[in-house]
Amino acid sequence: MGKKIKKQRRILGWSSLELAGLLGCMVACPSMSQAEAIDTSAFSAEVATKTSVKAYATISVALDSAVGIDLVPKSGGTFNSSSARLQVGTNNTSGYSIFLHTADGSQDLSAVNDKNNGRITAINGTMSANNFKDNLNTWGFALTSGKVADTSTVYRAIPKAGDAAIKTTDTTSGQDTYYLNIGAAIDPSLPAGEYRNSVVVSVVANPIVISGFRQIYYMQEMTPQICASADLYEEGQLVDRRDNKIYTVAKLTNDTCWMTQNLALDLSTEVVLTPEDSDVSAEWRPTVDTQTALSQSDDPNGTESWHLENAAGSQWYYQWNAATAGTGSNAIVDGATASDSICPKGWTLPLDGGTDATIKGSFRGLMGAYNLSNETGGTTLTQPPINFVRAGNVIANQGIQTHIGNGAFLWSKSASSKSTAYAMFVNGQSIVQPGSHSRLNGFSVRCITTVLAE
Repeated sequence: MGKKIKKQRRILGWSSLELAGLLGCMVACPSMSQAEAIDTSAFSAEVATKTSVKAYATISVALDSAVGIDLVPKSGGTFNSSSARLQVGTNNTSGYSIFLHTADGSQDLSAVNDKNNGRITAINGTMSANNFKDNLNTWGFALTSGKVADTSTVYRAIPKAGDAAIKTTDTTSGQDTYYLNIGAAIDPSLPAGEYRNSVVVSVVANPIVISGFRQIYYMQEMTPQICASADLYEEGQLVDRRDNKIYTVAKLTNDTCWMTQNLALDLSTEVVLTPEDSDVSAEWRPTVDTQTALSQSDDPNGTESWHLENAAGSQWYYQWNAATAGTGSNAIVDGATASDSICPKGWTLPLDGGTDATIKGSFRGLMGAYNLSNETGGTTLTQPPINFVRAGNVIANQGIQTHIGNGAFLWSKSASSKSTAYAMFVNGQSIVQPGSHSRLNGFSVRCITTVLAE
């Protein structure tokens, strides 16, 4: 008498309400990068309002309702298979994982007739239509992409609930087609009857891994770990919470992320910089408001700053003790460093680096990464991705501006004496001269984040 085996499956219409893939994106478009969504004009007079939406990954699963296999056992065994088409649709760009298990967790097909104690058990290992005689009275599955199984397709046991995924993709076409093939092999020792179980298919969106500057919105959210996760030369746009100004940042070397625009922070005697928003170890209240006209100052520990319009555009200049949030007055010997700065929290002033190009987070280290010498590199430093601005400087004790349009001056956090500190100077098209300058002068400020030492 012929024996009939029937395997029935159930559809899981939607993969999971616990969608692992979560998109944090700008409101302009789910696929638009933060760089595209924000006005990046240098020193824009506009301020940024950070608006975002979360677009959740969706998964749709369409699966044939049942798989039936008719088998007539022979003395040497019989194998047969049948297939159900599985369609997976998703908007998740990082793909998905397919999981499979039986509804009752047994991995067996049980007889429908209560008087029949027979079972078709899970394959121990693998089998195929060409090689099944060592696996009689067993069953299993094979997942194939785009077409049904053939005689060489390998079948294995249905996983137990909680086992690893049977298929993981890192991309998707938006609508992927598979075939879930069920195969069984029997011999005459199996009691005649119908054997069933239900197989549950679930599909879960993979987490979207966001790295680099796309992980954050604000300058103050920067960490060494985020800098480390950014690709070399990757750029981003971040907002300073203190005044909502937008800055372009970039990973310029393997170990350091830099602002690629000059700091444009107005200092005010009415606004205290705090460790929650600034690179300060304790609250610091500026003693002088940022000025819009030149004034003369001869105090080497002065904290004056200027916002001036000139041929280089709208520019901000800071005396060294202002740039170091009042802590520069404590660094009075060559090589000492200021502990604080007016950079946003998570950022600080670069080191000078002297002649050692291996010191990360230094001007000399930046030059070394781009193979620049003191006599060359002015053009490289003033073009993308570095973008040093030839904003000139303020000679505070004379109340004048110099080198506007011809030279870039940028403070480091390194002192050279009680009245001088180190700064980066880019003159014209070629000459680069890191060196010591009077703390009285008003220079530009760039801020950096360094990767933690391994």
